[in-house]
Amino acid sequence: IQPAADVRRELAIDAHAPLVVCAARLQKEKDIATLVAAMKTVAAEFPAARCLIAGEGDDKQTLQQLIANLGLSENVRLLGFRSDVLDLMNAGDLFVLPSLAEPFGLVLLEAMALGKPVIATRAGGPCEIVAEGATGLLVPPRDPAALAAAIGRLLRDPALRAAFGSAGRQRFFDRFTAQRMAAETLAVYHAALNGATA
Repeated sequence: IQPAADVRRELAIDAHAPLVVCAARLQKEKDIATLVAAMKTVAAEFPAARCLIAGEGDDKQTLQQLIANLGLSENVRLLGFRSDVLDLMNAGDLFVLPSLAEPFGLVLLEAMALGKPVIATRAGGPCEIVAEGATGLLVPPRDPAALAAAIGRLLRDPALRAAFGSAGRQRFFDRFTAQRMAAETLAVYHAALNGATA
């Protein structure tokens, strides 16, 4: 993982600027438009705030237009495909996934493993991954005001970000490592086999 300071320097982002990171396909179901709309409110309180969105997809032009229309060209950047998503996450203050539907949300686990607080929507998988109020915040889908409030809350409170990040990292290692999931799957098979032979 590249040092956060190097990543910020490469992207011309001030070392102290509040930085929100999102990595997702630019498709309708990922609802990046809600994150862009939320950043309008966030930028009003934190003019130096920056939001980096890594990913490609059909909605790219629509999103670029929305960013321009909302006057957020300084604050929100679509980075396109990036092979260094973990470096980007590590350089950020928090990670956001605004999906309308998310079967699992592996990217949330990657952010948690890096010790980053996460904000996601109550939309399937994230409800299993994020411990609300302990490792991050969950907001309703398609609700820019709620998302902006959650982002603002974390940007205002470095101690809360640190606490969520630390708890999220612990939750990742306790519950979601490959070894842990393999062991739990094996236990289910053993229980099923024992039940069948009883």
